Amino acid sequence: MLSHLLLFEWKFYSRKISFYVMLLAFFGFGILIATSARIGFANITYNSPYVINLFFGMFSLASLFPIVIIASQSLLREKDNHFDAVLYATPITVTNYFISRFSVVFGIAIFTFLLFLCGFILGHIIKIDNSGNWGTFQLTHYFHSFFVIVVPNILFCTVIVCITAWFSKNKMLVYLSGLGIYILYILFSIFSNTPLISGASPVSDATMSLSAKLDPFGMAAFFEQTKHWTALKRNTIVLQLSEI
Repeated sequence: MLSHLLLFEWKFYSRKISFYVMLLAFFGFGILIATSARIGFANITYNSPYVINLFFGMFSLASLFPIVIIASQSLLREKDNHFDAVLYATPITVTNYFISRFSVVFGIAIFTFLLFLCGFILGHIIKIDNSGNWGTFQLTHYFHSFFVIVVPNILFCTVIVCITAWFSKNKMLVYLSGLGIYILYILFSIFSNTPLISGASPVSDATMSLSAKLDPFGMAAFFEQTKHWTALKRNTIVLQLSEI
């Protein structure tokens, strides 16, 4: 039954031109960011693990767009079509129903960012040269950041949005949950002293440590771990899941 529900959801979205436009947009967005966006740090290469983590941490929030759109369509479809009253009278179990809908939202969000990732890698391949601004191309750096930073962020956002949709049955609250996640991200960026926030003031080690423990997006932990790293470490060492 679960496989049939997943197949049904795929057929539903695979017929939509807007779905493919969204996928193409994420791929193109990845190329655009990789070829044009630069974060200037002294002696830090453009394709270092440090810079890749920064970009992926920032743009993992872009996955809120497909998450909110797909969740509002998929999770509230029966309510919009006045079918929710008889849904559970069908052979569909509650477990299979929720797992299939959650899997669709999460899977599409992961797939869209994978296209962004592919575009980002392609953009770096296009722009890389022998100057000191670029290091050795390491494919593992990109996928390490994807699995350590992006996947947990997408999972967190999907859980929050889906729970909001299931309990509220209200599209406006689904959209507001996405906005709330983004605001939460900005607040933690400020308190974690991210270099991406203009005019960020130094914070104490205790404040940084507390932010690292509370930040659900992992960026505060990333900044805490790397704040004393030398340029050589930032250019060569990937983000660790334990203190080094």
